[in-house]
Amino acid sequence: MKTRSTALVAGLLLAGIATFANAQNATQGTPQNAPGGAPAKDPPAQREGGGQRPPRGEGGPGGARRGGGPNLEAAMKAMNGSLKALKANVADASKKDENLKQVAIFQYGCAASKAAPLPGDVGKELDADAKAKLEATFRTDLRAVMGVAMQLEEAIIAGKTDEAAKLVTKLAEMRDAGHKAMGLKDED
Repeated sequence: MKTRSTALVAGLLLAGIATFANAQNATQGTPQNAPGGAPAKDPPAQREGGGQRPPRGEGGPGGARRGGGPNLEAAMKAMNGSLKALKANVADASKKDENLKQVAIFQYGCAASKAAPLPGDVGKELDADAKAKLEATFRTDLRAVMGVAMQLEEAIIAGKTDEAAKLVTKLAEMRDAGHKAMGLKDED
């Protein structure tokens, strides 16, 4: 059972990496395949009669993040949303499939968070060495969070709802401690 869930998480992580790689390629002008394997249409600037599109600035669609990799804020919001759903339903064995879906979303958000750069305002008052240490701690903490999320998945699969509820509480405590260490406010 553990191998199957590990394979599932590995598959989710690979799918996420492929998604980010495709997004990166799209921003660098590499044509992507459309759904069904058909070649994607050329961007307007490359079509006959298509004009050159003006560059998008930081405030426009795509903004400064465009091509910058995973969006930390979106990943963290996904984690918080799934944690909220798990708090409400993890003790209900009849909602096993939904709980497993929420754990997968949480794990995906955790993996994306590890790959994302820290927000510009976090640690801005720190010198380069202190900020590097903060970032290393951030990534170490997220690896620990992922470990607990894996344990949570195993508990849900095994039908151990009491253990699963304790692990959800532990994840919430880890989130709160991490946010406090980084000077962030919790949403719930």
